[in-house]
Amino acid sequence: MTNTIYIHQPEKAFSFTRFPNFLFEAPTFKPLSNEAKVLYAFILRRTELSRKNGWADDCGRIFLYYPICEVVDLLHCGRQKAVNTLRELQYAGLVEIQKQTAELKKAEKRKAEVDTLFARMYEDWAAGRITEYNFSMLSGKYQSEQAELDEKIEQLQSAIATESQNAADAEKWIALMKECVNPTELTAELLNTLIEKIVVHEAAKGEDGSREQEVEIFYRFIGKID
Repeated sequence: MTNTIYIHQPEKAFSFTRFPNFLFEAPTFKPLSNEAKVLYAFILRRTELSRKNGWADDCGRIFLYYPICEVVDLLHCGRQKAVNTLRELQYAGLVEIQKQTAELKKAEKRKAEVDTLFARMYEDWAAGRITEYNFSMLSGKYQSEQAELDEKIEQLQSAIATESQNAADAEKWIALMKECVNPTELTAELLNTLIEKIVVHEAAKGEDGSREQEVEIFYRFIGKID
């Protein structure tokens, strides 16, 4: 049965956001959630402004600023959902997020500066150019900043390593999905290939007497999908 669809257009013109066909046709990107596809379309629209303003690096990569709060407003979702949607695009190779890398470089640069300042201050104290009081005061300040920077650098390095591992896992998942495109039947072999584990929680009885039981499915490489 074919239905006829009528479109009622408003009197005033309105803008459109274009969706690339490959998001829906390419096997690599078909598994992306609809939220991720919508977000990518809006990112592309903002990219045009960045291109006009010449916001590109030496390799020709366009960069833009898209606050997570705007993603929340666009998708009408919580912050964690917005972050996960951005990660979907990152793991699929459609966007590259450099925030943590930039913060790490900044922290490492500042750490080197503080180390140099501390060394010069020690030389000044040894040469008698600054007093013992000033040396003690500045020494405590620099050592405190050094400790904070060391901790921040360690946290950023750990976070970047985790992101790299997640990206690698996502690539493995995409490769796995390519192998399982258009299955004719759900077999035990297919389930073992895609699913890492299934957690069945203890059943609970509701107030109305109904029986509820939560089941969590953890997929290989990407874990649980909410």
